[in-house]
Amino acid sequence: MAILKLLALIALLCRAITPANATSSPYLAPANAAALWLESHQNNDGSWGAITDIRLLDTVEAVIALRVVGRRSRAYFSGVAWLENHAAASVDFAARRVLALSAHGDNLAADLAYLRGARNAGMSVSGGWGLTGAYSASSIDSAIALLASASLNDSGAPVNYLKSAQLALGAGNRGWPLAQSNSSDALTTALVVRALLNNGEPAASATIQNAVTTLNTLVGPTASPSVQALTAMALLQAGANATALLNNLTGLQSAVDGSISGDVYSTALAVRSFAAAMGTDAAVQATVVIITDPSLRAALNAALGRNLMDAIDRAELARLTALNAAGLGITNLTGLEFAVNLTTLDLRNNSITSTAPLAALSVLSSLKLSGNPVLSQGSGEVPMLPPWAMASFAGALLMTLKRWAGRSEVRP
Repeated sequence: MAILKLLALIALLCRAITPANATSSPYLAPANAAALWLESHQNNDGSWGAITDIRLLDTVEAVIALRVVGRRSRAYFSGVAWLENHAAASVDFAARRVLALSAHGDNLAADLAYLRGARNAGMSVSGGWGLTGAYSASSIDSAIALLASASLNDSGAPVNYLKSAQLALGAGNRGWPLAQSNSSDALTTALVVRALLNNGEPAASATIQNAVTTLNTLVGPTASPSVQALTAMALLQAGANATALLNNLTGLQSAVDGSISGDVYSTALAVRSFAAAMGTDAAVQATVVIITDPSLRAALNAALGRNLMDAIDRAELARLTALNAAGLGITNLTGLEFAVNLTTLDLRNNSITSTAPLAALSVLSSLKLSGNPVLSQGSGEVPMLPPWAMASFAGALLMTLKRWAGRSEVRP
């Protein structure tokens, strides 16, 4: 009876110490596959897309997509350079250009001045934006411009126009129309939801909740991939469930190359929706990580395909699932705590005296530390026993106790 009670206690221990997020995000691999396709389908001049009229649109989305999944690669910087050298002649394109370049730290004062001028000029005196200052305000142009204003912390940008333009024509039709229609348009509604949330509208407000209901009514698996991706981003930002849409997007990906129908725009938006699900699109993920050990920094950059001493941000570290840094003379692991999706880590034969930064790596399933002072007697630190190791130990102990319990039932 005592053994049975002990077995029950060990079983509870196993459940208690097994991390709740014991697997990395299911969207990490799809995001990486799609991003790789984008990198390999860039034009020679740094842009994306085959059609001149929408090349800026495709390039903006590709640049943003690579950024939010931590791929500040050569393709990313080439895309940034192309956008920096191509002005936009409309509110839509100017705002999108701002969205791509603001995260890069460009000086966009002229773009902001253009957006402010277009809002206050001509027929756009309602507080919204039209295609240019000579056009009447529209929901879609206003949403994109408002998103751009928020990215530049332009607190003076108005939201009243968009709130007043919301339809109220019954359940499932409480979004925003395209042009002067009386029916809600899913793409426009998704953009407006994100714009309002980025400018301080509470997710619990009736404005947002009515829009969420409308999006759930309008957007399903038969909607275009781009609309599904934009809707997923809006739902996630509003705190709603977007799992069905995200899973459908992964199902639409090519198993061969990771793209969605070989289309830059759809593929980039899918990447952005996966990033939203993983949280790597949050502003804090662009924070540069302090990595004090130059050898560790070089190893991380090599694994990321970057120059050895490049600055690394949190989103970039989050896309690593394996790292081999054996025998490099590493002494300090500070910064590695942000590599939250690492499952395999080889740190053998270094000079590591503390494994504290690894304590947060809950999905780490293989850790090699032999040949480090942290494991030697008198090192001053008890070797880290992460949750996965504790669970493995408890599982082994449980099996041993079961064998003992079986033997105790055998009579001589």
